[in-house]
Amino acid sequence: MKRAGVAHPENVMFKLKCPQHPSPIWFNRGALAEHVGRVLPNGTVDAVGHVLELLQGELPPAGTEVIVNLYRDYVSAEPADEYRARVAREKAEEDARRKAYHEERARDLRQRQDRAQKRAEEVNGALNIPVRWTSGLKTVLSGLSQNSSGTGDNARSVAHVLLLEPVTEGRFERPAKTFLCTSSAGSNGKVWTERLHTRSHGSQSEYVSEITCRQCLKLAQRWTDTSARIEPELVTD
Repeated sequence: MKRAGVAHPENVMFKLKCPQHPSPIWFNRGALAEHVGRVLPNGTVDAVGHVLELLQGELPPAGTEVIVNLYRDYVSAEPADEYRARVAREKAEEDARRKAYHEERARDLRQRQDRAQKRAEEVNGALNIPVRWTSGLKTVLSGLSQNSSGTGDNARSVAHVLLLEPVTEGRFERPAKTFLCTSSAGSNGKVWTERLHTRSHGSQSEYVSEITCRQCLKLAQRWTDTSARIEPELVTD
């Protein structure tokens, strides 16, 4: 039976015959424990309470310490120095692969963040809103469910234009601390987080979230004078 947690080595230096009745030590020292044997002058290997005969390959010199692992039909054996050097090399290679993987993940995240920030700056930069404003969120809380973004916010939540100053143009009126799309008879929704403003996190800094509310974007088209435009304001408190 293959020893749990031990993969078949691709190049076993030599194989030994399985003991007829393997010692329980083969199985109860843990999957990652080293089973150490030693080559005897008579061409056998003393290991785990057994004297094991050569099955295949060539024995190293007498006295050589070897690492042995029990499989169904044979015992694999490898000189301890070579075994430990190989394990250390494989660990270093695995660590390098893991490091490269995490670095790639981090690089991909930075690239996504940079693209999102650039898109937000382009979308928000096309809005000619003539009063102070920022991005806001009418949060729909759903907990960490299939509809969640992972922070507790529902994935369907959209970023609105949050007015920081009142605006009045004829019959069009919006007070401060109100979403642009919220009429005088409307509601800003329940303020679950005790604030309406929101912001996004870029690879280098925070920025005003991209406005994604279709009604806010539509209403913002009423302003076309770029000279009266106010830059969106990052609110962090």
